[in-house]
Amino acid sequence: MSDRDDWVVVYSGSIVEADLLKCLLDGAGIESCLQNETLGMIAPYIFQGGAGVGVAVLREDLENARPIVEDYAANKSRRLHEV
Repeated sequence: MSDRDDWVVVYSGSIVEADLLKCLLDGAGIESCLQNETLGMIAPYIFQGGAGVGVAVLREDLENARPIVEDYAANKSRRLHEV
């Protein structure tokens, strides 16, 4: 099991956005996890702008994850409409 300090949050958004990015990262073979997932589903209004669910990757995968996260952030509105 990885230590909590080994994880780096690379994105924060709604549960839908975060889960879609997690799927993209997992599909590329990059282990990722969601933070505040439950709270983001049952009480998204707690987080300002609905950006309370974090996507984290292992520190060792950060460089491989960066282009995927950047592409997702730049094109997320298009991607959300494709789902």
